[in-house]
Amino acid sequence: AFSPDGKFLACAGQDGFLRVFCFDSAELQGSMKSYFGGLLCVCWSPDGRYVVTGGEDDLVTVWSFSDSRVIARGRGHNLPHSSGSSPNSQKPASSI
Repeated sequence: AFSPDGKFLACAGQDGFLRVFCFDSAELQGSMKSYFGGLLCVCWSPDGRYVVTGGEDDLVTVWSFSDSRVIARGRGHNLPHSSGSSPNSQKPASSI
C-alpha cells in the first residue's frame, strides 16, 4: 500500500514482517514483526502517521511509522483480507 503522499510503500509479508520502503530509492525505511503468523493486508491511515495490518494471528494492528512501534492491537476476525482506517485516522477497520 502506498502512503497518502506516495513517498512510501508498505508491504505485508507472509513471513510476518511489515516492511516500509522509500518508493523512489527502494531503500528499506523500517520493518516490524507481527505477533504470530503472516500478514495478509496493509493500509495507511489518511494522515500517513499509521500503518494498519491484518494477519493470520486474527489481529488488527496499528503501527506508528515514525516511532517504529505498535500503537494498538485488537482482536479482529478470522483471516482479514482488507484493512483500513477512518478518514480522521482514529479508528482502524478490517474486513473478511
